[in-house]
Amino acid sequence: AIAPFVFLADTLVGQGNPLEGQYFDDLGYASYVGFLVVPLMAVNLSNTVFSWISGLIRQEQWTGTLERVLVSVQFPSTLFIGRALAHVLYMMIFVVATLGLVSIWVRPDFDIDPLAGFLVVVLHLLTVYGMAFMLSSAFMRITDSWTVQTVLTRTLLAILAGATFPITLFPEWLQIVARVFPFTWMFDMERRSLLRAETVGDMALDFGVVVAMTV
Repeated sequence: AIAPFVFLADTLVGQGNPLEGQYFDDLGYASYVGFLVVPLMAVNLSNTVFSWISGLIRQEQWTGTLERVLVSVQFPSTLFIGRALAHVLYMMIFVVATLGLVSIWVRPDFDIDPLAGFLVVVLHLLTVYGMAFMLSSAFMRITDSWTVQTVLTRTLLAILAGATFPITLFPEWLQIVARVFPFTWMFDMERRSLLRAETVGDMALDFGVVVAMTV
């Protein structure tokens, strides 16, 4: 899914050529391919989680077990969220596999801080799950919930949160709106930890903001 974006960027910018221009000069990234690959991987990860959560909720509703789960006296969260949390293990494998494939075929200029990279990916997963559960009430009232979540993850996350280009392209008021979404912060943190080897300390403020949003 991310390959067309990557190949297009490689064609337009030129393989290995540095990013130039007023919107990129202050970002400190050497390769537009790397700038693209990291958040686009996260977008696909987010889309998979949203699909799983919305599908899970719809399945419970169709089978008539959703109400029973929600009103269960003992450990209702385990009954309902348990399968979703188990899905996190698959998502971590997905991240590792995608990074491996990208490293083989695209070879962006990764410069990774292992601890910061790991914590950012885990935080991104928690943020995605939090957003998915927050939207669950809307998913239950929409016939085609898959379409709705796809629009959210493919447009709002990819475009408004700056997955494919820096949000400095936006007018100032829209940059402020973009910062309301935790994924704008997450994409920036993922780039910084995986492409510039910034540490947890370097991104302490960002971590605090996203953790607060997630909670």
